[in-house]
Amino acid sequence: MTERQLHKTLQEHQAWVGNSNQSVRADLRGADLRNMDFTGADVRFIDFRGADMRGCNLSDANCSHADFRGANLSAATCRRTKFTNAKMQGANLEGTDLRSAEMQYADTTGASFVPAMSDADLRKAIAAVPQQAEATKHPERGRGGRE
Repeated sequence: MTERQLHKTLQEHQAWVGNSNQSVRADLRGADLRNMDFTGADVRFIDFRGADMRGCNLSDANCSHADFRGANLSAATCRRTKFTNAKMQGANLEGTDLRSAEMQYADTTGASFVPAMSDADLRKAIAAVPQQAEATKHPERGRGGRE
């Protein structure tokens, strides 16, 4: 996808968010969006499932309710990005800069989550810790040990 195509898609999506009858919700499933600039963009509700978003800049973007399931956001810059209620199951967030990102109620179950820089608010994020990882972190659990 080119920058021009992306810009047109985002404009049409903004009309959809504004309840325009002549527009459609953006569907960027599986799109090649590597290194695209979404700085300050309103991408609420966009379907990014399986998209390749390596190296994207999503700083100051509103990604609330967006669907990033299985997307590759490795090495992306997401400073002050709002991921409230985003679906991020299975997303690759390795090396992602999440400084000051808001992730309240974002579902990061199964996501590869090794941020490069982060002071993201993860207090209300939804994430399941795999049992094997939990057993490694707390070896006394699962062997009749005390918690």
